Amino acid sequence: MKKLPNTALWQPRKDSIETLKDIFYKRCLHVESLIISKAKQEKEFNIDNFDSGIPIEEIIREEFSKILPKRYSVTKGIVNDRQGFTAGEQDFIIFNNFWFPDLKSGAAKESKRIHFPIEGVYAIGEIKQTLTIETLDNAMEKLVIGKRLKRPMTGRTRIAENREINDCIHESSNPLYSFIIGVNLDVNLSMDDIFVRFFEINKQLKRSEIINSLCVLAKGTIIWCYFDDTKLDLQPEKFTKNTGQFPPIIPVLLETNESRKCSLYDLVLHLSAHLYDTILGGEDMAAAYGNNYNHIKIPPKEKYQINPE
Repeated sequence: MKKLPNTALWQPRKDSIETLKDIFYKRCLHVESLIISKAKQEKEFNIDNFDSGIPIEEIIREEFSKILPKRYSVTKGIVNDRQGFTAGEQDFIIFNNFWFPDLKSGAAKESKRIHFPIEGVYAIGEIKQTLTIETLDNAMEKLVIGKRLKRPMTGRTRIAENREINDCIHESSNPLYSFIIGVNLDVNLSMDDIFVRFFEINKQLKRSEIINSLCVLAKGTIIWCYFDDTKLDLQPEKFTKNTGQFPPIIPVLLETNESRKCSLYDLVLHLSAHLYDTILGGEDMAAAYGNNYNHIKIPPKEKYQINPE
């Protein structure tokens, strides 16, 4: 009989480990350069009055749909709440279409006029070809309106979309993530200028309305952090605490340099951590967006009541 193989020799090859350990980073780097290249091409076509081809928003949505896990549906459309308010059209929506239906489909397959319930939305984003003070203000306005929609809180004890351990009101499991992507930066502005403007506008907002991040491709990404006394280090803020329990937060600029070359990677990393932590709740969707029945008929309980055995 043939001698048994030495299974101790069945080990991963080191060269594969070295090659693959930063493959996700390289993928983000490739996507970032692809978006910048296509945006430049679209801009040149517009100058020469050619058809611009695929809009840059669609390119970014398509690339994000490849990067993110399939449970997160990347789309566009209109976000509504159960009180009838809307945030208008959003360039970028991450939606849970496994647990939540859209409220109203568009006339065509690629229509932007699809209405989504805020309860099923993980994140909203605005995409700008060139980030200026004006386009930054416009993007932040639209995102703040989205964050001001009435969104029922999901407690931190909910372990899945349809399961809770017990009732806890101290922390939220479904804070709405919001972000801005700028493909280019105005030639008269620096990331420091954008950083200051971003901070000054957010400073006027409630904690639940703050824009989570801002990314200018190949330039830098801004996120929010807090100082963790237990770790003596800065940690990303997740915006899950209720009012009165907030730690002080500061904006952090992750600017590109020789060792940090991909700002899109920093955004995807931050967004992915948020998505991983987020659990939505949709048990009352049909009632919340359905007909409001105000009257019911109750028969005499003496005649129609069924007593326990």
